Amino acid sequence: MNASSGEALHSRLIAATLSAGVLAGLGAVGFHYIADYLDDVLFTRADSQRAISRLPFVLSVPTSGPHGWKMANTRRNGSLSSGADRLLIGPSGA
Repeated sequence: MNASSGEALHSRLIAATLSAGVLAGLGAVGFHYIADYLDDVLFTRADSQRAISRLPFVLSVPTSGPHGWKMANTRRNGSLSSGADRLLIGPSGA
């Protein structure tokens, strides 16, 4: 490897590093703009409601999701339905 190809590799590495840094910074700024926008949209609506009017939503969302279905199957079958549960709870009989 001669000196000119080493310098070219070095300058390409610097350019790639700077490009990755700039893209990561732009992605972070964009993410925070989207997070702030969603914060304004979602929490402004929630703060404008009374607590009693949010109760059906708060109760129905967790029970209708995948975890709610899994809990319903566990109660119906009397056993664990996934390997993740076995890992978290431990082997049966323990």
